Amino acid sequence: MRSTMRGSGYVWGSVVASMLCAGCGGGETVDGGGAGDAAPMHLDGGPSAFDAGARDAGTMSDAGAADASTTDASATDAAAADAGDLDAATADAGLTAEAVRPLYPSAGEAFMTCVVADGADELGASGAPCDLTDTSSVAGCFHAGALRAIELTGMVSCAGVTISDALGAFDWTCEDDAGVARAISTGFADGKGLGDLLEADGSAFRMNSVTASGAGSFTSASTRWWNDAIVIDDDGGLNTTSDRIYVATEAANATYEFRDIARAAFVIMPGVALRGGGASEYVVSGLRPRCAWFEGAIDATGHLDGLVSGGAYVTTVHEVTVTNATNEGVQLTTWRHGRAQHVTVRDNGRIGLELQGDYLRAVDVEATNNGGDAVFLRSGRHGVLEDLRLTGGSLVLATTASSVEDVTVRHVELVGGGIRLGRVNGGRIMHVDIRDYPFSGSVPVIRHDAQAPGTTFYDVHVTNSGNLRTGTGQVWVGLTQDEPNEPGGSAALWADGYSAVLGYVSRGARGRGVQPGGFTTMTHGVAVDSERDATLPFSSTTTAFYVEQPDNLLHHVVATQYPHRAFYFLHGATLSGVLRVDDAMSDCAWSTIPGAAVTDANCVPVASGGATVEYGASAGGLLGPPEFALATGDTILRGRATVPTGDDVLTHRFPDQTTAEACTRWGGTSFDATTRRCTAQLLRDAYERFDDGVGNDNGLCESGEDCVWMPNIGAYQGHGDLVLETTIGSGGALSDIRLHRFATNGR
Repeated sequence: MRSTMRGSGYVWGSVVASMLCAGCGGGETVDGGGAGDAAPMHLDGGPSAFDAGARDAGTMSDAGAADASTTDASATDAAAADAGDLDAATADAGLTAEAVRPLYPSAGEAFMTCVVADGADELGASGAPCDLTDTSSVAGCFHAGALRAIELTGMVSCAGVTISDALGAFDWTCEDDAGVARAISTGFADGKGLGDLLEADGSAFRMNSVTASGAGSFTSASTRWWNDAIVIDDDGGLNTTSDRIYVATEAANATYEFRDIARAAFVIMPGVALRGGGASEYVVSGLRPRCAWFEGAIDATGHLDGLVSGGAYVTTVHEVTVTNATNEGVQLTTWRHGRAQHVTVRDNGRIGLELQGDYLRAVDVEATNNGGDAVFLRSGRHGVLEDLRLTGGSLVLATTASSVEDVTVRHVELVGGGIRLGRVNGGRIMHVDIRDYPFSGSVPVIRHDAQAPGTTFYDVHVTNSGNLRTGTGQVWVGLTQDEPNEPGGSAALWADGYSAVLGYVSRGARGRGVQPGGFTTMTHGVAVDSERDATLPFSSTTTAFYVEQPDNLLHHVVATQYPHRAFYFLHGATLSGVLRVDDAMSDCAWSTIPGAAVTDANCVPVASGGATVEYGASAGGLLGPPEFALATGDTILRGRATVPTGDDVLTHRFPDQTTAEACTRWGGTSFDATTRRCTAQLLRDAYERFDDGVGNDNGLCESGEDCVWMPNIGAYQGHGDLVLETTIGSGGALSDIRLHRFATNGR
């Protein structure tokens, strides 16, 4: 059993942890609730050169540099020589004599240690020291110096146990798998870093201890937990010596350059902001660091960039704040297995945070009022961006000349900015909130500068912003729009060809509400409450659903409170499920093109056995933004779909491809070499669980996947824990599917 304690004020959190609880909520609960449950479809769980005007990271100058490693560190070494010595006061108090030790002792006692990432997570690794010469490793390594452990003598269970350390520096978890409770630090608490572990003058590590309480109590010996050599460096210059911690204690007008350092850190003490000096382009730079650590605040006024680093391996940027750079706040290029965590970039002239490399992770980034993009992942593979709060700038993934592959983006809050995608191949973008990003020309809130095959969006809310356009062949699950301020001639939600949108609400469009492109699948959708003047003459720009292209599939769709037409079919479409409009008087229009979906102003489909047409107002149970939940008593939108079986399927068509491999990259599972058609068969009224390690994460519920039932029309499908509803076995068109539902449906 493992239970976890975090410091207060943690922003967003990481991936929701899975919990197994037989019999909870009338079924099997597979995910806990929490604040994130308010989301309408809540998780259950190229070129690498710098931009013009910037320099190549390999040309950083040595001129005038002094090696700070010559600083006398003897006092520091003496102070930290024996991390096992007990503090006298602690011993006199009669507390337990055990001292906190490294979680992975074979890697050494130093804070600057890195171990091989060969376990299920960072607490389950073997502890083998990282080979810093093998930078091509796929598994890579991670920094382990902040992971400490101690047995809680006299305590055998973690039940009800709370754990803290005297400095309040760490988050803790408790394990009792071996019959003895053990405290393990999982990383720094919110707002804490290496500087908080040092004495005020930076000369030595502070004493620290662990206290646990619950069924009994425990307090460890108070000791110094690490034995790194510490060097006070307030002069700046070139540093090339490894295995030490460089500490800046003054707001000096100095610049710092670190080259080829290993197992070394540079810490700007809390309360200090480096200002840089001279004509240097940067304030702090790191070239080819390995198992390195950068931390602290930088005022880059008068410099092109604040912190720049190139060619890094297993290096961490932690609790770094950069302001007032002419160009970029933080620029990390050709990094591998690196992290940028708890980073603030503010009032920089161009880009707040730029990343480029493989296996990068950026977590908890705040970017405010930077002159260009807020966060820019220029290129790389297998990256993770998580917990981003961006104001006055956009999130950019690749360009038309650079590519990003297999990227995961979770929890993004954008105010006054959007998302721009270049050549993204395989992306998962989840839990996005975009506000107050006004329409500008023809640029949508989420812009596609190039095709992004295999990219899926999940749980996206857009408020008081421009129109939204999906990319060709993309899958979107759980989308809401409120008060889109697009001009009257444009669609609020424009679904490009071959895309799929499952579960959506578009409210308050000034013109068209929803416009599907050709070969588009749109299910469980609501277009509501146009702001268009009802006295204006009818045109295609006053339509809730404007079906301009051929061969679209509409399943469970509702148009309500529109001043003119609910549906305008310019081409044929397949209609199924519920098709609901406000009244039976001229709510549909169609062209004379053969194969039109309807030829009746009352919206009766041509094909028998198609959609069931309903009449009447529909928005009474639709609650407010951003999630647009449904009232518990609603019967028009809530609870309209029955639990599907393995034969209740829809077929979605992706863009035609030349090979089966290319089809798979787009998310398809069936390829016809003769017609070159790339398709996927999906379970009707369901979507794939995201980020659960099962399936292909293309959003479509397919054989062999864990999925979520969609009982409602709209984005909201319930909230709370996920409960196993049924298992779809063999014998149908789709098989081996575990279908879940939310425990509560309705607010």
